[in-house]
Amino acid sequence: NNRAENNYICGIDDFENMSLINTFVQKWNQFMIPFQNILYQDAYSELLGLVVTFIKQAIEKNLWTWKVNELGAVKLDRELSLFISTVCGTHYSIRDKFTRLTQIVLILGFDDDDFDVTTGDVKEELTSSIDWVLNPQERIRARNLKVDKRR
Repeated sequence: NNRAENNYICGIDDFENMSLINTFVQKWNQFMIPFQNILYQDAYSELLGLVVTFIKQAIEKNLWTWKVNELGAVKLDRELSLFISTVCGTHYSIRDKFTRLTQIVLILGFDDDDFDVTTGDVKEELTSSIDWVLNPQERIRARNLKVDKRR
């Protein structure tokens, strides 16, 4: 994928390449484990919460500028999942801070048939089955990040 140009366009040749996220996991652990080892659990949880708030805001700001194709959406979903589990570890309450990001990526993975032709938003059965934190305009905006829509 070509993130330098704000694209998450994957082909079959780079779909399996997880080197970037694997490097992140390694560096994250090198950086954070010493803090986890020396701080009281409450202090580490607070530090982690602050770091996560900053990281998720930065990622979301960038994500809104990306163009994503179908394979890129699948890869992004896998990488985001690994990213969140790495960053949050056993601090499950902090995972909620990533709900907006996970919903944007979820929408990128939807098929064209999951969207209402008239509104551009996800179909009614999907709006009622998911506890959305994204509003309708944000869901439409997220869908428009996808470059290989049929309609």
